[in-house]
Amino acid sequence: ENIAANNKKIRFAKIVILMAIPSASEKYALVLNSGSSSIKYGVFELKKENEVNAKSVLSGQVEKIGKSVEGGQLFTVKNEETGKKDIKKVEASDHAAALECIATVLKEKGFESGMDVVGHRVVHGGADFSEPALVNEKTLACIEKNVPLAPLHNPPALLGLRSAMTKFSSCPHVAVFDTAFHASMPPESFTYAIPYQLYEKYSIRRYGFHGTSYAYVSQQVIKSYPNIRSMIICHLGNGASMCCIKDGKCLDTTMGLTPLDGLMMGTRSGDIDAGLHIFLHRELGKSPAEIDTILNKQSGLIGLSGISSDMREVLAAAESGNARAILARKVYIERIRKYLGAYLIKLRGKCGAIVFTAGVGENDSDLRAQVCSGLETFGISLDSSRNYAKSDSILHDIGSATSVLKILVAATNEEQAIALHSASLANLFL
Repeated sequence: ENIAANNKKIRFAKIVILMAIPSASEKYALVLNSGSSSIKYGVFELKKENEVNAKSVLSGQVEKIGKSVEGGQLFTVKNEETGKKDIKKVEASDHAAALECIATVLKEKGFESGMDVVGHRVVHGGADFSEPALVNEKTLACIEKNVPLAPLHNPPALLGLRSAMTKFSSCPHVAVFDTAFHASMPPESFTYAIPYQLYEKYSIRRYGFHGTSYAYVSQQVIKSYPNIRSMIICHLGNGASMCCIKDGKCLDTTMGLTPLDGLMMGTRSGDIDAGLHIFLHRELGKSPAEIDTILNKQSGLIGLSGISSDMREVLAAAESGNARAILARKVYIERIRKYLGAYLIKLRGKCGAIVFTAGVGENDSDLRAQVCSGLETFGISLDSSRNYAKSDSILHDIGSATSVLKILVAATNEEQAIALHSASLANLFL
């Protein structure tokens, strides 16, 4: 049974920016992102005026959970209002112990009454979830069913979910899926040209990721420019993808069954000939595990440059004349331009905006300039001074006066998005 069918009346929460207006009705959301050996957390103050707003007040993470580390695991606590950050060592042998540390610091920071909702980032919802979902045993079973689709991501998410539901048992828990935003893709976008039985029996298809970021950013664009409903968003971080959005919904995206597909990334190869797997195994004797490591952890920027998976370090090397760093930048940019062209065609030229977001997208002015270079014929024209100017706004227009398409830099905030989705689904302000 499709979980989305049970929640079809629930829509993605409309995400807005905090307005500093006093309100008596304050609630708190805890957002958790559980990895195999870490838990990132954030506390958001929720207020309702005309709309529900979320303000980050506390954040941090527990690192190297379950690892043998001298003195204990690293525990970071950052006060988002003052900027003060504390780092200490704690004993966190498992996710339950890590959550105990987080619960203790919440109490120390004045959250004695606990949280009103806990939101969880879950990477893969498969075909079962097209929207966020309240967490119950049925939800957990579906997430577990999708473990084969995300063997590195869903198991730690389940560990975090179950531990958090025990520790924070008095409030509702909400799962927000990276794949959910892409559930609107038509079959011609998500279907692979492989034997159809593999899709029917094993759900092998394109799913896409970074959906929470795309939902957040697209809503910000539509809020600021109501006449723009179709856009191409480039989410460029250590993990990178692009999304083609028509009428506010995903039409296509670059990541596939797993986050390995599509754009070149920090350590991932992105698009390759599927026959490479066979070649690596047959000719070089590589095992499936070794091939997975090569493509997911040793490729992309680090593989081509030989320097780093961090674009800032690759850029510095390229500017100093390092040939491999220059090549890595060129390949990275060429892949973005390839999909940009494809998505402009998919939108039949009716694209209102190109949006750059995430760490690289928001901060690499040179990369944005090269992506947009020579595309004036398509109505894409950068203003150089705007492109290189610093901005603290959620949306920064870097297009020239003659650009037909808006060219925007958007600050994404997936944690805030999860907090607001969770508040909406838990009906905190009804």
